Amino acid sequence: MNRVLEKDFKYIADSEMPWERLEGKTVLVTGGTGFLGSLLVGFFDYLNARQRRNIKVAVLVRDEEKARRVIGGCSAVLIKGDICSMPP
Repeated sequence: MNRVLEKDFKYIADSEMPWERLEGKTVLVTGGTGFLGSLLVGFFDYLNARQRRNIKVAVLVRDEEKARRVIGGCSAVLIKGDICSMPP
């Protein structure tokens, strides 16, 4: 992770948001290979690593290969599908 992104993630993680409410929860991120989606996945991974939040991240993607390239370093679960026809 680059220094600028890490600094931003730290700033957000240290804010007065109630991050503890997500502890042990599962979060679904759609568009995980896009700009905002990939940043969300990366941020949740950062929270898990730095604050031990144990947030499970499920990422809905259309292209698993692209997802592995974009967010491959994160511990997210990839779900291949489309928001209009969610897999079970």
